Amino acid sequence: MTVPLDKIRRRVRALTVRAAHPGTPPAEAAVARAMAADLTSRYGLDQLDPVPRPTAAIAPAVVHWMAGFSPSGKQSRAWCRCGYGTSPRATEDRALRALMDSHPLDAAECGLCGVVYPAADWVKFRAFLQVLKDPVTGDEFAMCINPRTCKAVGF
Repeated sequence: MTVPLDKIRRRVRALTVRAAHPGTPPAEAAVARAMAADLTSRYGLDQLDPVPRPTAAIAPAVVHWMAGFSPSGKQSRAWCRCGYGTSPRATEDRALRALMDSHPLDAAECGLCGVVYPAADWVKFRAFLQVLKDPVTGDEFAMCINPRTCKAVGF
């Protein structure tokens, strides 16, 4: 199975942002830089600028996860965190199915270590993942909330 290069590029960007963040501990930053360098060389991305400058033609990547429900009279609407919502449905279950049918949701996956959390219950995986935004490109990515449990850190 081959990994799409855009996924590798996003992972390298996420690692680079994590390494450059002022709140990242020095040991964790060093591991993130080393992993980014390893992925860059392993997949032949030597010419890759890990933090490309945004352009008007490229829209930033947004994490599409279920955000919640809102009442609409006696019915409910389901919402993605990007702001997309369904038309009112009789039950929350139907609203969620309509959202997933009309607006594909992303897998609950850590952009750094690659761990995929079961998204069957969208409320539960939020306890393990957070969404971070790259301040340079505006891209969003998911990351383990607890760096000690993130397999990318190696603690």
